[in-house]
Amino acid sequence: MVKKIALILALALLALFASSFVFASQFTPAQKTVTLAKGSAATGDYFQTGGTVILSGDVAGDAYLAGANIIVDGNIAGDLIATGANITFSGKTAGNVRVLGGTVQITGQIAKNVTVAGGTVKIGDTAKIGGSLVSVSGSLNIDSPIGRGATLSGGEVTLKSTVGGALTTGSSKITLGPSSVINGNLTYLPTTTVDVQKGAQIKGRIVKSTQDVSQTSVFKGALGLKLAGLLSMFIIALLLIRFTPNYLDKTTGIIAKRPLQSLFVGVLVLVGIPIVAAVLFLTIVGIPLSLILVLALIILAYLSPIFVSAYVGQKLATLLKIKAAKAWTVLLGLLTYALVSQIQLIGGLVTLLVLLVGVGAQLTERLALYKDLRARKLV
Repeated sequence: MVKKIALILALALLALFASSFVFASQFTPAQKTVTLAKGSAATGDYFQTGGTVILSGDVAGDAYLAGANIIVDGNIAGDLIATGANITFSGKTAGNVRVLGGTVQITGQIAKNVTVAGGTVKIGDTAKIGGSLVSVSGSLNIDSPIGRGATLSGGEVTLKSTVGGALTTGSSKITLGPSSVINGNLTYLPTTTVDVQKGAQIKGRIVKSTQDVSQTSVFKGALGLKLAGLLSMFIIALLLIRFTPNYLDKTTGIIAKRPLQSLFVGVLVLVGIPIVAAVLFLTIVGIPLSLILVLALIILAYLSPIFVSAYVGQKLATLLKIKAAKAWTVLLGLLTYALVSQIQLIGGLVTLLVLLVGVGAQLTERLALYKDLRARKLV
């Protein structure tokens, strides 16, 4: 029994520190500024992380950025997918913009759609959005035209421009400024305060939703959190693809070949680590180790849906005979997981199975790595 507990402890620590080592050795230090300078070009997709990430050059594919501060004033041929505390976009993209940040400012040109989740979001008057806008934010100011429709949720929304289609909002308050125009219906919740100022135009109907207030509010809040969580996991998946592809591939392979073993290991880990952590915590001396174990378990649990989704996405792509890059198969898997986990009766069971299998597969892969390092006398 002691040996098994020691093994669980060792594996958990290995999972935490080995992953941290790989990321630390390949990621840009958090305090460092990383720049794709103006006049420089990145062929294909562009991945970058850092304290401050500046993209002033040209990207031939999609741009995936993560950091404390994200500044984009260059040209992107594909999509921009970014997460950070502060995000500023003043460049051009021929695709979509999908961002998650504390403060988000958009003043650039976007050919397609914008999906944004943030605390404070401002779309400046120099921005140009060719498609639709979906936003979950605490505060949202829209000063530029939206090519198509808009779906807005969160705190306060102020519109001072034109929306090409319908506008649907679940925000607490929406203000339509004198220069605002909605070329479609304005649909809002009973809990939304609507301030239509003199000069504002609504070409369609004003529709007060008949949905139950409490249920709708809960749904909107859950949807916002779900979107933010999904985007975060997708960005982490992209970083795994870029910097630790072998870890992703091997763990996904274990899920495909040994799902029952992964499930069994996952059960042992989720039962064993809390017990071991509790015992260590009571010894006082073992408190730091106890906290490390809990942290390792949290990391493993959070990453679990990514690995299982990667496997599911691969299977779906094969069944549908779709040839797609690994990033898009992972996204397909994540979307599938997000949808299935919301189904009543089976959603909770699916979430639990994904957690157990994902944790078990990660620990199995870490054990294989440990054995390999031992065989080569590196540890």
